[in-house]
Amino acid sequence: MSGYQPQQYTREGGLMTGHIALLSPWASYIDVEPTQWRRLYDWLLPPNHGNNDLYILHDQGQLLTVNPVYARSKFNIPDRIENPAALAETLYAQWQQGTVVILERNQYQSWLDDIQRDAWLPGDDLLAYGLKVKDCALRYAEDGIVLYPSPFDRWHDVPPGMLTSVGHALAPDAERRSVLFAVYDGDVIWTSLILGVEQGQVQFVTTLPADALNVPGGNWKQDYPRLVSIAETLVGPLRLGIFCERATFESLGISPAHWQAWRAAQERGDVISAPVPLSAFKISG
Repeated sequence: MSGYQPQQYTREGGLMTGHIALLSPWASYIDVEPTQWRRLYDWLLPPNHGNNDLYILHDQGQLLTVNPVYARSKFNIPDRIENPAALAETLYAQWQQGTVVILERNQYQSWLDDIQRDAWLPGDDLLAYGLKVKDCALRYAEDGIVLYPSPFDRWHDVPPGMLTSVGHALAPDAERRSVLFAVYDGDVIWTSLILGVEQGQVQFVTTLPADALNVPGGNWKQDYPRLVSIAETLVGPLRLGIFCERATFESLGISPAHWQAWRAAQERGDVISAPVPLSAFKISG
């Protein structure tokens, strides 16, 4: 395991204040299937696909370079950058694609140094690391790096106390309980998590194996018992299994504040839980 400690990091301020890792970096990560993990990570931190951004580099307001070069004359980009945030919004109205990125040279170098120093290491929780990168980006957005539209609008946050609340509801004592979460996308499993939880803390993390991802017949409501059987073969009896389609997962959110929405979705048949209903667990925000 690496030395990264999210509890210590939260005290540094920024976006991470009051937040915790979605999954503990001290848990054992066992046979995690990479495609499912990547999808979950990309949902939390949606990647910016394509190469259609407009970049502007300046040194304390003095314009240095524009990429692509033709944009400087086409959009009448001034030699002095007095208000980067306002300029980014104005240019985007003309650029109308990707993101307008305005960088102050010194802060940009400092940001690169921070990213390299805080690089992800094997053993780090990818989701926690994603929050750390977001925090770094947020701090330097205040100090000279401007992005418009802001990618923060597309990123999903992990709210305060989420894991603690859910963990203690599922496994409040020293007896280990297992939890399966599976999201369907048509005739495949889009992503899954199998967690071992005790005393409110995640002790191990795995996923459904790759050979279990195809859904025979394509009907998720008929398929979920198959996943229960697979998970229980791997980790023993389940305390809870939650199953839904990708559109449902992406619309409901993952914080305790949305727990009632998950219960309502179960009542209308958009979410299935087994062997007990979601109402059996009291999740507080």
